[in-house]
Amino acid sequence: MPKRIISSLVLIFITGLVLFALPAYFFVLWAIFFVAVGLGEFAELIHRKDIFVHKYIGMLAAAAFCLPFLFGQELLILFISLLSLFLLQFIHKERKVAIFTIATTLLGIIYIGWLGSFWIRLTFLPNGRWWILFLLLVCKGGDAGAYVLGKKFGRHKLIPRISPHKSREGAIVGFTFSIVIALACRYLFLDISYLHIFILGSLCGISGQVGDLAESLLKRDADVKDSGKIFPGLGGSLDLVDSLLFTAPVVYFYLVKIVNV
Repeated sequence: MPKRIISSLVLIFITGLVLFALPAYFFVLWAIFFVAVGLGEFAELIHRKDIFVHKYIGMLAAAAFCLPFLFGQELLILFISLLSLFLLQFIHKERKVAIFTIATTLLGIIYIGWLGSFWIRLTFLPNGRWWILFLLLVCKGGDAGAYVLGKKFGRHKLIPRISPHKSREGAIVGFTFSIVIALACRYLFLDISYLHIFILGSLCGISGQVGDLAESLLKRDADVKDSGKIFPGLGGSLDLVDSLLFTAPVVYFYLVKIVNV
């Protein structure tokens, strides 16, 4: 537990620093760090299934998605990635796993790189840094509520074949916490209607848990508890950002397409 607390405090301090005290490109680098490390962890999970992944191609492509000057060039990045993967497979000895290698590498690029790029896209919206704070508070607050109260009061398993410790009660608590924290964010620092913030809190409460279960599905298939060990007591990069990968695009598209920020 002390390791978990210390790691959490360090991460909170660094994230707060790069988000509010330093120029925007420091947050870009911070986000790319999580994306690149997460892609590496994803590759190691796939390796446990005896499938080769072009880890470094994946890390480069995932990082490219997060570069602001390449926003709008997603199809170009995907094309170059796909072309590179085929060219590498031409000289790779294990020809019989070419389909799995190319498919899983592209999955990692899209799942971690493209979804992770929305953390940065959010920062370039009006009041973007406050929306990132909203995202972190709502997702992590929901996660904490689901974990603590679900562990204490959970009686009915949610999807035991994917995550044996998650309960329906915990999912309901996490969803409720996300909405309450979202409303608190509206009261404290966001200029948006309570209806929109209620909808955003609800969407985050759902998509955050989907993201959590998605990573649990991968870890379950690879038969590991954590995606990595880079953060003592907390696990790996993917363990920290799993819920954020799906919620960031939800918040971004809602703000851009519905609220018209």
